[in-house]
Amino acid sequence: MSSLTTKTNYQHAIAVIQSDTVEIPYPPLIMGTGVNTSIGSNILATTGTDFISTNVMPGDIVINRTTLQIAYVTSVLQPEALLLSASIFNVISQTYEIYKSMGNSGITYDAPLIYNATAGNNYSVLTAGGQTVTFTNLPVGILPVQVRRVNVTGSTASTTIVALW
Repeated sequence: MSSLTTKTNYQHAIAVIQSDTVEIPYPPLIMGTGVNTSIGSNILATTGTDFISTNVMPGDIVINRTTLQIAYVTSVLQPEALLLSASIFNVISQTYEIYKSMGNSGITYDAPLIYNATAGNNYSVLTAGGQTVTFTNLPVGILPVQVRRVNVTGSTASTTIVALW
């Protein structure tokens, strides 16, 4: 098989960070970026950013772009601190991005297709329909299944996936 799909017009893309719990964030829903200024277990803390006034809510998605880790917001602790579903900030001065989750955004968007950049990868995915399936020995190209999440468990690649809308 030389190609997985024939669609060629995409408007948005984001590098996929695999997770068994956090879905792929939708790029137009980015709420902000910054750098953490202190560390703590499952904490994102920063100086000068007011997470309350920017309407960060439980369920929103945080990416540590320095370490390529991802977590959900579980609570807004104070204007400059969030409690996260995982401890993804263990060093000061790591870059983060926050995305509004679909459930908190008030909009509906289709789940993305994923681009596999390395032949032979296996991906366990959560489909847009809610099924978990594993695709094995994939060729380079776009998987023609809408995907909400690429799982760590059951997948063999970590940095060669791009989500496309």
